[in-house]
Amino acid sequence: MLKMPLRKTTTVEEGLNRGQWTNKMDYILSVMGWSVGLGNLWRFPYVCMKNGGGAFLIPYIVCLVTFSLPIFFLEASVGQFLGKGCTNVFNVCPLLKGVGYSMTTVIFLYGVIYTIINAWILYYIGHSFVSPLPWTTCDNEWNSPNCISHQGYKCQSKYQNMTRNETDDVTSYKQYNASSVNTTVVCTTHGSWITAPEEFWRENVLQMSSGISELGTINWKLMLCFFFIWLVVGLCVIKGVKSIGKIVYVTAILPYILLFVFLVHGLTLDGSVDGIVFFFKPNFAKAFTFEVRVAAAIQVFYSLGISNGALYAFSSFNKFHNNTLRDTCILTFVCEGSSILAGAVIFSVLGYLAKKYSIPIEDVVKSVY
Repeated sequence: MLKMPLRKTTTVEEGLNRGQWTNKMDYILSVMGWSVGLGNLWRFPYVCMKNGGGAFLIPYIVCLVTFSLPIFFLEASVGQFLGKGCTNVFNVCPLLKGVGYSMTTVIFLYGVIYTIINAWILYYIGHSFVSPLPWTTCDNEWNSPNCISHQGYKCQSKYQNMTRNETDDVTSYKQYNASSVNTTVVCTTHGSWITAPEEFWRENVLQMSSGISELGTINWKLMLCFFFIWLVVGLCVIKGVKSIGKIVYVTAILPYILLFVFLVHGLTLDGSVDGIVFFFKPNFAKAFTFEVRVAAAIQVFYSLGISNGALYAFSSFNKFHNNTLRDTCILTFVCEGSSILAGAVIFSVLGYLAKKYSIPIEDVVKSVY
């Protein structure tokens, strides 16, 4: 009879010594910042479109309610009750301690991946101050003859004054003397074309090689962006929950403001409605297949950030008597609602690009894999 109160008192004292969130919003926004990421903004729209569009939402919501929400609640409750991170919550069973260390490894890998992505974002921000924007023209050193820009399906000035020779479906270009003939070369032969933004991404940012056997060179500008992002991450976590709880008011709220701004602007573009209809148009022939149900289950885990140890850490800084069930319901549906909002934003722009270039929506962006 005396063990349970004694354990509660000990847990509360440990939590106070370890540190706690200043208020409830610090915890809510921190979990939102963790859960709402690439799985919501990039992966969900693609998976939804690939697996039946609006019909994909049916198995997705079923998976969300039946096992994603309970697992979220379980991890948050255990972390809050014990007041420990993922490496220590399994101390009750020494055989499972390896699970906690595995979760820590996964979180570390997540940190590396997201740091790289933030470095790409910073790289784009730096180039956005250049006029004209380097991803809007085909006159840059990394562009190929098959590049097309917003000006139409023609090569830009760097591929003018050329002639072409086609042999076995291979198009070669020969430079004319500037004083002779001036010929504009159409760059969409054999359907081999690439948009200027995509080529900027592939050839300037990623500098993709032909394969793993060709290592290529280091992009020094991108490497500096990478080190700067790690410095910012260190400053954000230097004081634990005290600094994180303040940073998330910017990092968690600002993306929603930007998403709504992008959505309003996207809806004003010609063809945007076609893109949103394409995104939500149900294909019930796919909605209930085994592959789609598996995709829905994977996406729920991927986008909500469960089963990787982070929720143990976040909830361990809660007050002992915090209402975990209410927080779980709020966070689950807010985070997954963010996926639908992001999908509407992305497909409004894809619909505009599809109409602009007179191509199907599914062919607007080609995969790099």
